[in-house]
Amino acid sequence: MDQIHSKNEWIMPNTGFERITAQTGVNYKISDKLKISTRINYTNKKSDNLPATGYNNQSISYFMIFQNPNVDLNWYRDRWKKGQYEIDQIHPFSSFIDNPFLIAYEMTNSVRSNNVVGSMQATYEISKKFDLMLRSGINMLDEDRQQRRPFSTANFVRGYYKEQAITDYEVNSDFLFTYHDKLTKDITISASAGGNKLTHRYNRVDSYIDGLVNPAVYKLNNGLANPQTKVTDKNFDVNSVYGLAAFSYKNKYFLDVTARNDFLVWSNH
Repeated sequence: MDQIHSKNEWIMPNTGFERITAQTGVNYKISDKLKISTRINYTNKKSDNLPATGYNNQSISYFMIFQNPNVDLNWYRDRWKKGQYEIDQIHPFSSFIDNPFLIAYEMTNSVRSNNVVGSMQATYEISKKFDLMLRSGINMLDEDRQQRRPFSTANFVRGYYKEQAITDYEVNSDFLFTYHDKLTKDITISASAGGNKLTHRYNRVDSYIDGLVNPAVYKLNNGLANPQTKVTDKNFDVNSVYGLAAFSYKNKYFLDVTARNDFLVWSNH
């Protein structure tokens, strides 16, 4: 098993991420006719703050565009006005651009995610002319996100809090039956028939409150109004059957025939 640990602390304070990746693979020959191979990759990623980017007043880059270069950043360092801790920020020159230290330490975007990618394949030689292959793979993601905005920001005067829970997985399985033989001394045939089933499930729950009762208390039960919740489902299945045949003359292919049919089924449950 291979394992890799990464901890990235970016130039901007209170930002970065930590990631652990582990992977393993096995190739095993059970008998002369049966072979099995597997591969699994796991990734855990977490961050207390992935900074906002783009052209908006919740990003450091936006502050730098509008601020004069000769302004001392230490004037902003305390973040909150005296006697107005967590209530009214320090932004002496413009109420439109937020305090950069407030952006870095208070306006956070955290994430916790786990991702598994795995595959398994088995091949069995039924005879010298017939082979069977079975294969399956999975890609599964579970991720939780939080977005926090304190009092006194340009976009959210009374604060804001949002939670996201995302589950996304896909399973892809298929089989392939292959026949290969020499019809004559010079003509060889190879024919295959198989089927595939793809299952995709995506579920996301977004819950947020616009306005906090108590400053810096980031819970869904601390809203001025009831939390707003939205559930998003994107589920579908694809069933496929396919076949192909190839003829060769003196090891040079001169005819290929392929057929495939897919059946797509959407579901919101």
